[in-house]
Order: sequence, then structure tokens, then C-alpha cells
Amino acid sequence: SSLGNLTVALKAVDNKFGNEYTDFFAGGGINSLEKNVEELDRAIKIIEQSKEGDTSGKFIGLADKSGTLSYVSPTAADVKDLIGGVAQSNLRQILGGQFAAKEGEQLLQRQYDTAQTKDNNLRRLRALYKQASDTIKDKKAAAQYYEEFGTLKGFKGTGASEKKEETPATGNKKTRTLKSGLVVTIED
Repeated sequence: SSLGNLTVALKAVDNKFGNEYTDFFAGGGINSLEKNVEELDRAIKIIEQSKEGDTSGKFIGLADKSGTLSYVSPTAADVKDLIGGVAQSNLRQILGGQFAAKEGEQLLQRQYDTAQTKDNNLRRLRALYKQASDTIKDKKAAAQYYEEFGTLKGFKGTGASEKKEETPATGNKKTRTLKSGLVVTIED
């Protein structure tokens, strides 16, 4: 089915996405993001299976500050390294290779703070995990839509990263099932 004529703005969107598509899929960006999500999942599982105070807390936070974390708790050091790698890689994808090490450390601190409680860290890491998973889902959906129709005209996403409260449909929003079986929202 034809999606009609493209406006100048839509052509610009398609050109920009074409470049992103090339970088992200041909350039392997998607593999890097998927690897990050797996690493995050591994870190979350380690924390979930640990006892309170094993991977974070006042004692672990002090050990981290004093540089003795790997002796005091190899598990906490492992989790910190896992999350640090994910934080730096995600930041590199967003800001490019020129970001400062300090920014990477601050980002890591916000996601996993060795001095915080297990629950606080899990809450933040699960939110990061969901955000990264939704980003992958939406980028794949956009790519599949683009491959099928040669344009992003009408594409509204998978709804993965939208708030879950269903708002009544405004305008002509419909869903369309792509060849891959993925369901996307489109607007006429």
C-alpha cells in the first residue's frame, strides 16, 4: 500500500534515519546496545542474588572510596565493572568518543552507587535496563518499517517506551503488523 507523497520535512527525516540506519545496523551499533542490555541483566541478577550489604551499602561504599573494593567484595567490584562498561559504552554512543572519563564516572555513580542500598540500586538499574531494551525495540521497529516502506512516514513506534496508560485514540492512529510480525503504530 502506498503512503502517498513525502513532504520536504519527511524527506529530511528519512535521509537522517537512513544515515542512522546505516550506522546502527550495518555499523554494529545494535550489537553493542544488545550486549550492554545483556551485561546489565547480568549485573541485576548478581545484585538480586546477593545478600544486603554484599554488593552495596555503607561498608562497600567505604571500601570503594578507599580503593579496597576488590579485596573487600570481589562481587561488588565485578558488578561495578559490568555497569561501568555499560555506562561508558552507552555514553559513547550518545556523545561520541570525546566524552571525559569524569562524565563516565558520574553516569556510573547515578546508576549504581556502592554506598546505596540494594533496593535503590536495583530500582535504578531496572529503569536503565527498561530504557535500553525499549530503545532497541523501537530502533528495530523503525528499521523494519523503513525496510518495508522505504520511508518513516506515518511511523509512530512500538509503544514500548510510551507510558502504559492507554489514552483514547486521537486522529487516525492504527496499528500495522510488519512482515516480521512486529506491531507498530502508524498515523495517516
